[in-house]
Amino acid sequence: MSSMQRIQNIVIGLITIAVSIFMMSLPERGYQLAALIISISFTVSGLRTLLYYFTMSRFMVGGKRILFRGLILLDLGLFTSTFINSSKFYMILYIVIIHAIAGAIATLKGRQAKQNGAPSWKLSMVYGVVNLLMALFCIIFIQSTDMIVYIYCAGLIYSAVMRLYSVFRRTEIVYV
Repeated sequence: MSSMQRIQNIVIGLITIAVSIFMMSLPERGYQLAALIISISFTVSGLRTLLYYFTMSRFMVGGKRILFRGLILLDLGLFTSTFINSSKFYMILYIVIIHAIAGAIATLKGRQAKQNGAPSWKLSMVYGVVNLLMALFCIIFIQSTDMIVYIYCAGLIYSAVMRLYSVFRRTEIVYV
């Protein structure tokens, strides 16, 4: 990771923690802010992936997969923006699905890393289990919107802490 990427990750991590604390202080409005954050992050990620497809990966092997990923992320972001002010149930379901998918992918990645003998399998496994637990807590507290906002904010804080940890972790590859 270059020094500019380290600085960028530190700034993003600190901003994420600050926004999470702000959302926890206003849980009744935190739902709309959470929906807005999810919508913007999916839309921006989709646009970045599409830009990457059109500039570089169009002629690469697996380029169509990148195109489809960009289109799906863009669609998810635009779809999420349609129910920012509507039903809270759909947003809660969205948060559950996001945590469950992220947890399952990270857990499987950690399992595969353990089979390959990589030392970072523990971190990936813990990240996956925490995400699965957050999805479970969202299902348990599905009636309480405030609790869902707290769980979502805890997930954001955990993600920011993991980002900051990755910035200060020693790398085994020397970058020139």
